[in-house]
Amino acid sequence: MATGAIGNSLSSLKLLNQKIDVISNNIANASTIGYTRKELPQYSTVSSQTGGVTAGVLKRNMDAILQRDLFTQSAQSTALKTKEQYFSTIQSFHRQPEDNRSITAELGQLKDAFAQFANAPESVPLLDNVFNQATYFAGQINEFSKLLSQLRNDAQNEMQQVVSQLNVDLENVAELNLSIKVELANGRSVATLEDQRDLILTNLAKELDIDYYTSQDGVVTVMTRQGTVLADTQARPLLFNPQPVGATTYYPDSVAGLYVETTTGIDLAAQSRVGGRIGALLDLRDTSLPQYQAQLDELAHKTALRFDEAGLRMFSNPNGSIPANNPADYAGFAASIQVNPSIIADHDLIRNGTSGNTLQSGSAAVARRVIDYVFGDKSAIEALGAIDISGVGDLYTTLGINARSQTIGTTNIQSLSTLDTSEFIASGTSDTFTIAVGAGLPQDIVIGAGDTAGDLVNTINGIFPGMASLGPSGQLVLTGTEDFVIGTNNLTPAAFTELGIATGTYTASSPFFSIAVGIDDPVKIFIDPADTGADLVNRINMLVPSVTASLDVNGFLMIVPNDGGDISLIEGQGNPLAALVMSIDPVTHTAFNATSLGPGGNLSGRISTAQTLQEYSEFMISIQSSDAAGNAQEYQFEETYRQTLEKQILDFSGVNLDEEMAALIQVQTAYAASAKVIETVNQMLDELFAAFL
Repeated sequence: MATGAIGNSLSSLKLLNQKIDVISNNIANASTIGYTRKELPQYSTVSSQTGGVTAGVLKRNMDAILQRDLFTQSAQSTALKTKEQYFSTIQSFHRQPEDNRSITAELGQLKDAFAQFANAPESVPLLDNVFNQATYFAGQINEFSKLLSQLRNDAQNEMQQVVSQLNVDLENVAELNLSIKVELANGRSVATLEDQRDLILTNLAKELDIDYYTSQDGVVTVMTRQGTVLADTQARPLLFNPQPVGATTYYPDSVAGLYVETTTGIDLAAQSRVGGRIGALLDLRDTSLPQYQAQLDELAHKTALRFDEAGLRMFSNPNGSIPANNPADYAGFAASIQVNPSIIADHDLIRNGTSGNTLQSGSAAVARRVIDYVFGDKSAIEALGAIDISGVGDLYTTLGINARSQTIGTTNIQSLSTLDTSEFIASGTSDTFTIAVGAGLPQDIVIGAGDTAGDLVNTINGIFPGMASLGPSGQLVLTGTEDFVIGTNNLTPAAFTELGIATGTYTASSPFFSIAVGIDDPVKIFIDPADTGADLVNRINMLVPSVTASLDVNGFLMIVPNDGGDISLIEGQGNPLAALVMSIDPVTHTAFNATSLGPGGNLSGRISTAQTLQEYSEFMISIQSSDAAGNAQEYQFEETYRQTLEKQILDFSGVNLDEEMAALIQVQTAYAASAKVIETVNQMLDELFAAFL
């Protein structure tokens, strides 16, 4: 019986010694990163001779569900933090609104420079100010493009460093998996090895959104969220061989992928949910920053294009060209846009335009077009008719217009109760004069005794229908569609003066209207009797070289200013504009492209409603600022949640010094009790032996 008590106590002391070691180790590693609280299970043993306790395999305290949630959250939080650093750099470039140094502000200052110059187009200092502001604006575009390319390369360089460390971590996970597998097979504790493996997995989860599962042999298989295996008992390295990227390089055509194990293997860059720092860096390199570049290229290209449409190629490539309106053609244009070399060589082109059209000396026409149309929401004003004049027939017949000859009297003949009350028109007799129309013979116009002004009008119209009328001031008006001649017959010159008309030939002139482009003087366009629609188009193009006249698909007359800007139509004799049903309509600019942007044609600019250059620039900066602010706000939320999960795991799996000290005291008390049992048994045995001696 004594030996049983001693055996029990000795086994208890041995177990308690082990527990003291475990507790001491817990206390010593309370602040060690990745260390989890260890526990030593105990089991009772019973035999025919004795009983006791024995220690099980050392295990750790870990909540697997919380750990999995933490890994997922770490990937999310790290991704947002990574983006925040890059977005902050972009916001620093845009500066604060009150600084008035953003690209939008520089564009506004360029408009102001043109406005000042338009008021004094002969001023050399104001001309130079326009040139300098244009140069600075183009430089700002270049600098932002350079920054975006630099950030893409920074993201790629950072990704290369992360990949190198990931490969080390994956190799270490594989080695630990092998060790854990062996130790478990031999019945030994793997708690410390699991801590080491979890610490590596924690780091992996920050760099990549991983998934994993643990097999019965203790091996953890690490995978991407898409199921690509990265490590089990063997690591599958990530292969990344980047080359410098620029404004015209893009994934997957000219930017390196991120492959698993072999360059022909799975490309993580093509997967939709990579996550972690790697996912954020891939998104920055291949989506976010290229999208910002595409927005900038769009602004640069449409700025150059709208200036050019106004007859001033202010901006261009270094060779003086402007890419076609195809996003793939102007991808990267922001990196090369500059003031047109021709303007660099001759600043006066800012005043005179680059289209070659002749302007009056000192004209502000170009500057006015820039202010009103380049920076406005319309590119020009065009004139468009609504009558088909494409046929071979003459316009007089088609439009119902005619040439017109006319004389308007200078006296109010209605003031005479009868015409013969005038001392110069014989009373009681008939005075006559003649009118001959075209090639016809002269016809006598008789003023009879007692005739009134109305009677005279009726007499003339009775011979030449519709020719005579009385004007608003009672004056005699004679109108014809052919030449007409007024002869004297027996009417005296004084009588003609009394009637307010004169003898002579009145030549019929063709209908006409006038065209004025911008601030240029109006140009008269006559329509002759045999003219067709094609003749009218040719005459307009010949007399007004600053416009292009044509017939549209409906045969309607269309007049468009070559260099954009205003066009005015002024009605003339015969009302041809009314007959053509001409209207003045604004022409919208070539629209900003919102989709299929970038060198690969796969990006959205996210700007679809901007009309003016300044609106587009404002939207561009607003979107980028909103991305930064939204990312920062989301990071704060996700990071708070990550910290909450981390604390929960620490509370569950970490070392609580108070609890460990309490446990240590409890174990020490039990140790003392077991030692006392052994001491008492030894004393009893000594007394028993002494009794027999």
